[in-house]
Amino acid sequence: MTLLRLSLLTCALALAACGSDPGNTDNNNTNVDAGTSALGTVEKGGACTQDSDCKEMDAKCRAGDVCTGALTEAAFQEECAAGGSADCAGLTCVGLRDNVQSKTGICSMRCEEDADCGTGAACVTISGTNKGCLYVCATDADCLNGFACVADPEGRGKACFVEPV
Repeated sequence: MTLLRLSLLTCALALAACGSDPGNTDNNNTNVDAGTSALGTVEKGGACTQDSDCKEMDAKCRAGDVCTGALTEAAFQEECAAGGSADCAGLTCVGLRDNVQSKTGICSMRCEEDADCGTGAACVTISGTNKGCLYVCATDADCLNGFACVADPEGRGKACFVEPV
């Protein structure tokens, strides 16, 4: 997980160094970034066929049919009502067992590897053999909405989740 955090930091620094030049505009006075594709028009939770259909930067077309919205720090730290995916437009509400934080669910999405989860998140075992995306953390202060920084069940590091009772 430390190697993952270092890799993510390196990527973030590289992207920041390659940011767009505000003076680089097209004839409509719209920013144009060389080497980046245009964003689509589909809102978070809307129907899509590929990632580029999604309106938000860093969004994915999950399971080939729904835009996740930007996979940012807050995306995988949203509390939801158990089974209530409507609370997680574009993601899935994962129901939680009794926990110290008294949370009933957390927004996530199925994954196979860390790269599926976007920047700052990792693919971890959430329950049984089900893997989902959670935000990577070092301390509780890194977590939002009352979630805690707990050890990844696979022992690779820590992620914002809940503590068992």
